[in-house]
Amino acid sequence: MEPELWNWILAYGILSLALWFITFGAIRSRKRQRVIQNIPTSKTAGVFIGLVEVKGTAESDNPITSELAESRCVHFSFSVQEHWRRTVTETYTDSDGKTRTRTKTESGWKTIEQGGNEIPFYLKDDSGILRIIPTKAKIEPTPLFSQTARRSDPLYYSRGHHFAVSNSTHKRRFIENGIPLHHDMYVIGQSREREEIAAAEIAHDDAEKMFIISTRSEEKIQKSYNTGFWGFIIFGLFLSALAPWLIHKILLNSESFPFLSSGIAFGVYIVQLFIRWALMVFNDLVDLKNRVFQASSNIDVQLKRRHDLIPRLVKVVSGLKNYETNLQSHLAKLRAQSNATMDTKEVSPSECSSSIIAIAEAYPEIKSDDAFLKLQNKLSDTEERVALARNYYNDIVTHYNTRRETIPDQYFASMAGLKHIDLFQAEDFKRAAIKVDLVK
Repeated sequence: MEPELWNWILAYGILSLALWFITFGAIRSRKRQRVIQNIPTSKTAGVFIGLVEVKGTAESDNPITSELAESRCVHFSFSVQEHWRRTVTETYTDSDGKTRTRTKTESGWKTIEQGGNEIPFYLKDDSGILRIIPTKAKIEPTPLFSQTARRSDPLYYSRGHHFAVSNSTHKRRFIENGIPLHHDMYVIGQSREREEIAAAEIAHDDAEKMFIISTRSEEKIQKSYNTGFWGFIIFGLFLSALAPWLIHKILLNSESFPFLSSGIAFGVYIVQLFIRWALMVFNDLVDLKNRVFQASSNIDVQLKRRHDLIPRLVKVVSGLKNYETNLQSHLAKLRAQSNATMDTKEVSPSECSSSIIAIAEAYPEIKSDDAFLKLQNKLSDTEERVALARNYYNDIVTHYNTRRETIPDQYFASMAGLKHIDLFQAEDFKRAAIKVDLVK
């Protein structure tokens, strides 16, 4: 086989691979944007197991201090870069085939020190707090410090080595980004049960690729993914149309534009892009349907918790109330007996007092007010959990129904056999609230 043919096959093979990566990047950006759109924002008190989205402020009892800005943070990273410039001479061949030389100036920045730190922190909203473990998350911090210094500036030698890099211009750039305390946050990631207490936390999960901790808003994150999607698409269109012309010009020394090759490359790109996009939409709708079922299951979990927990709490508090009443009655009788025996001189006051003290030690003081207050808090917390689960379900069902009825998603929904899903309505008697009656 002729060398030119081998080069031609290799060039078009590389072009096909490049277009494959471009479509992959485009569809991945669109998929992540749709996932963010699919997940309703949860309150921290209503976070359930699975992929969740929460918004609030970054909080910590023991924040860390950033290196350059000295800000109280839960995450920071910094770098110190030194500028360099050099003149180089290179040899090249001109259009006439003659060897020539030319000089040019190159410059850039070399990192001479970098570092950072992060800690688990809490995201706080109006319903409570939720622990976030930032390890392996895609963190999008906010700028904390940015300054350029010369050798006359004390900052210049505060970080990095004291000797200059090769071809240094003796200018250093100090950059630091981080997540300051109390800063607004957006987090999407996998929620799991905490090991030490009965509460949820968001942490890295190998099975879930979406784990973002960002100081940007949800709208800006979606916009960046949308920009990435269209950026890949446009770049792929230009590459599929112009790359064949470059291949023919370089390998075949042809000045004519290869319309047929460009058309084939363009067609292959469009077909590949459509197939990937169709599969993404289909799988996204199926995933959304499964999240609806998961949200429905979360409601049942909370209702089961209410059904099991509240009667037990009521029984305990009722028992405490009755127990305290009986105890007070018993102590009153002992006091009356003490007075009677003191009159008849049958039992000494010290003996009766010892008996009362022994009973009091055997039956510790029970504060019914605290018990009732705790029951009230548990009732309120339980009903709030049920309400949050129901609202989350209705939000995701509404989004699912909207996607299912929107063109072009509705065609793929029909292929997947996805049906309309009704919003939650608590009409089933098994889902009725638990009656609390402490009056005896």
